Amino acid sequence: MTDNAGAVRAEPADLAGRSRAPLYVVLGSTAVNVFGSAITVVAVPLLVLHLTGSALHLGLVGAFEAVGLVLGNTFGGALADRFGARRTAIGGSSAAGLILMLIPLLGGFGALNVAVLCAIGLAANACGSTGGMARRGLVNQVAERAGVNVDRAESAYQFLLSAGYVGGLALAGLLAAAVDLPTLIWIDAGSFLLTAAVVTAVRYRRVRQAAPDGGGLLADWLDGLRTAWRQPPVRLALIAGCVISGVAAATGTVVLPLYGTRPGAPEGGLGWLLGASTVGSLLGLGLYTLMVNRVSRWAALLACLAVEGAAMFAFVAVPTFGARLVFLALAGLGSGPVVPLVMSLIRRFTPEEMHGRVLGLFFAAATGLSPLANVVAGAILEFAPLWTVPAFQGAVLLGLSVPLALRMRAAMATLDAQNESGGT
Repeated sequence: MTDNAGAVRAEPADLAGRSRAPLYVVLGSTAVNVFGSAITVVAVPLLVLHLTGSALHLGLVGAFEAVGLVLGNTFGGALADRFGARRTAIGGSSAAGLILMLIPLLGGFGALNVAVLCAIGLAANACGSTGGMARRGLVNQVAERAGVNVDRAESAYQFLLSAGYVGGLALAGLLAAAVDLPTLIWIDAGSFLLTAAVVTAVRYRRVRQAAPDGGGLLADWLDGLRTAWRQPPVRLALIAGCVISGVAAATGTVVLPLYGTRPGAPEGGLGWLLGASTVGSLLGLGLYTLMVNRVSRWAALLACLAVEGAAMFAFVAVPTFGARLVFLALAGLGSGPVVPLVMSLIRRFTPEEMHGRVLGLFFAAATGLSPLANVVAGAILEFAPLWTVPAFQGAVLLGLSVPLALRMRAAMATLDAQNESGGT
């Protein structure tokens, strides 16, 4: 691929012998990255509560982090299409690691406050999600070249996200009480830098392709939006991603930190809650990976949303911490397969050369309401009982389950028929 100045860009080589090694390298880098990120997911909310004790400030930091995710998801796919997935993955992960180093460095000088955490969270998440979008696109590319079913590769990617997350949460739970919270962020910063180094092992050859149309990243993004909007299944996937993820956005950043630190919660309660949700998601992804070609996709989507919504209702109704862990795991079981289910539609109905941009749009839509959701949840929980937000989340998910699954039924039936006929 060449840019407007004629420079040659790197793109994935055709893999001789349909080797799966590049796929394993990219999947391994994902596990490394999310392992470190899980530690920050625990450390930053606890750090905010330690500094201010305010649910509103907790929501504010979560909102800025979500803005970073929106920016990275919006333009990460376009950057990968323009500069190459491998190069974008390395650059985004490297930048995120360097930015995160500021937290322990500033913490050592006593210079951390909510404003600083907001700024670092926005910048680090923008770079990190850009690298993550590129790695996700890289998974699809190397899977196709290795002759691996792309749905299974995507499920494996999601599975490793959850597995690495569980490992990181376990380590965070062990270290949070013994190690200064800003110091924990060194692990996440190192994981981003190690991820960038691992991705360099995916071998590329230089090929010449037509340059993207002029107009820069905004034009690329608008091309992706027009492509997505012309396809009703993809358009519905974008809207659904925005609503479902927006409803659930404040769970890990506001709701669970408050449940995990309230009186009666055990030591490391936040880690236990996040871990239960992630283990459930891991099990859901594992089941989906095994059953992807054996069950109706629309029925699976209906079941997933209904289980997640009902479990959130039960989560707020039960009186004990242990029972909450069980129902949070059930909610994770329902939520785990939703992303690969919806992404299978996007891959099927989007031209290959637009995959990066449209996938970026999907994840931008999925995080689009997160900043507002975090601020609103934090403001509500300054005054309202803690159960109000998760109960609302459960009600919305239950209400969406039937109409959304029915609207996607025809498109998902096309994918089911394709798999039955031997397509990938």
